[in-house]
Amino acid sequence: MQKKIDFASDIPSRRTFRTLPHPNFASSNTNTMSATDQKQKLGGHTQLFGEQLVTLKDLHEFKNELLLEVKKSLKDNAGQPTKKWLKTHEVRKLLGVSITTLLTLRINGILPYSKIGGCLYFDYEDILKVMDQHKRHHAY
Repeated sequence: MQKKIDFASDIPSRRTFRTLPHPNFASSNTNTMSATDQKQKLGGHTQLFGEQLVTLKDLHEFKNELLLEVKKSLKDNAGQPTKKWLKTHEVRKLLGVSITTLLTLRINGILPYSKIGGCLYFDYEDILKVMDQHKRHHAY
């Protein structure tokens, strides 16, 4: 005769966490309660990860840090296009030159370009190289 093994009785139906003291509640006992009960007790504003509480203050601090990083990243990349290939109007805007000046740079071979169909494309890296090559230092 085979013995039946009941695995379901060994598995708890809910996760249990040790309760942590919270300043808004007078309860200071350390008995275990389910995650659902814990969340209801805390008004649903706190998420539990094991024995770690994430408070609203923590979330506000995280938000502020994240915003600072995004602002810094935007400031560092200000004015720099994110595309590798730029069209004529984008290069004119980037360099602040007229269409005839850009045409002269292109015809004289100063600014390399690629032509596909009727559109001219300029490599952003090539533009930076040309700017560096034509950089002049004045001796005072």
